[in-house]
Amino acid sequence: MTDSGQVEFLISTLKGIPRDALCSYLLGGELISARKFSEGLGVLRNIRIMNAPVLEFLRYKRLGLAYFELGSYEKAKGFFWESLNYTLKLSHQIEVSEWVERCEWMEENNESNTSN
Repeated sequence: MTDSGQVEFLISTLKGIPRDALCSYLLGGELISARKFSEGLGVLRNIRIMNAPVLEFLRYKRLGLAYFELGSYEKAKGFFWESLNYTLKLSHQIEVSEWVERCEWMEENNESNTSN
């Protein structure tokens, strides 16, 4: 199934089960993978809460990635930090720290580029 086929399938599935968190999570991820960041953000932000902490971790991380791609580095950092509420894994903590550092680097370099 193509990416657009997956998106269409998930949209049609959500019409039958509109508040299905897992289906919404998958749709949001597909939209972000397709570089439709604003649409993906809308879907992922409307999910109340996922039953599995690892899915919540991944959802918040995807929200951070989408905001990063849109240039909203402060919001991205917030979602990256928030994702750590759902995991204790050291590898996740390291990954999130690296993303926060990228956000800070982008903020600093975008500020210095606009002041030149």
